Amino acid sequence: MDDRLPEIQNSLRSLTLRSQTNNAQYTAQHIQEEEQHFTASLSMKRDREFQVTAFEGLSSDPTLARVELDRLRSKLAETTYRPCVLSSNPKSLFHKRFD
Repeated sequence: MDDRLPEIQNSLRSLTLRSQTNNAQYTAQHIQEEEQHFTASLSMKRDREFQVTAFEGLSSDPTLARVELDRLRSKLAETTYRPCVLSSNPKSLFHKRFD
């Protein structure tokens, strides 16, 4: 056992130095910066996925996709267009008469 003591001490010293070196590169600030980069990347990924889902139903053929997109735009325009019809009598717009 005594003859292995220097070898064990040497191994222990080597492990201690290695662990100190490895831990030095991972400071709290470094981990926080990495987390911020990861969070920003994750947010960007989610934004891109959301943008892509808008085109999921479209054809991979650009011409067919353009036709479908134009059809959807027309449908949206029809849905959102509400003609405003006004009476010639402005008081008819109210339920009660305001004097």
